[in-house]
Amino acid sequence: HEGTREAHYFPPVLNFKPMFNHNKDFYPTPAPVIDRMIAGLNLKGATVWEPEAGKCDIVNRLINEGAEVIACEKDPDLVKLVKNRCPVIAEDMLTVTSDMISHVKYVIMNPPFSEDEKHINHVWDIAPPGCKIVALCNQATIDNGYSAGRKRLLASIEIHGMSESLGDCFGEAERKTGVQVAMVTLVKPGANTYDTEFEGFFIDEEEE
Repeated sequence: HEGTREAHYFPPVLNFKPMFNHNKDFYPTPAPVIDRMIAGLNLKGATVWEPEAGKCDIVNRLINEGAEVIACEKDPDLVKLVKNRCPVIAEDMLTVTSDMISHVKYVIMNPPFSEDEKHINHVWDIAPPGCKIVALCNQATIDNGYSAGRKRLLASIEIHGMSESLGDCFGEAERKTGVQVAMVTLVKPGANTYDTEFEGFFIDEEEE
């Protein structure tokens, strides 16, 4: 509803360029990439966790779509901003435990590309049954599974999801990088999985 979207609108946050100098993993998510990440998701009224909220580009979009957002953010400057937008359940997402996010329907995340597999694997480990995880990562993480962490992530993708190449989607971003980016989508098996992800897929068997 357009009126609802306006009521939740947050203006863009400007003048964050000085932070680029001391935070090598601070790459705000471009709006077109967020569009790809949330396409087809039923966000209205859903609880969504954003594990690396940054300056709230994803958080603000989720709120505008009607989601109930919880977040994490480690940067001491940025966490003050995030707390003005939504509840912060922990500053370091790697300290979050399963009981803290047991009510979450979606996880939408842009983890640091320097350790993206570590962050996505942690979310996978603690996500509740039926939760859908959409995460950006370095394409090299998908293409070169040389470490134990990358092998774990690739196994999860093979069994429980998919990956999609987004290419150089930060090439014209607020903070540019030439990193080739992939989008990983995973669905945690268990309760509600078939209702949310596979509705209509199965054909009813004939009654005996």
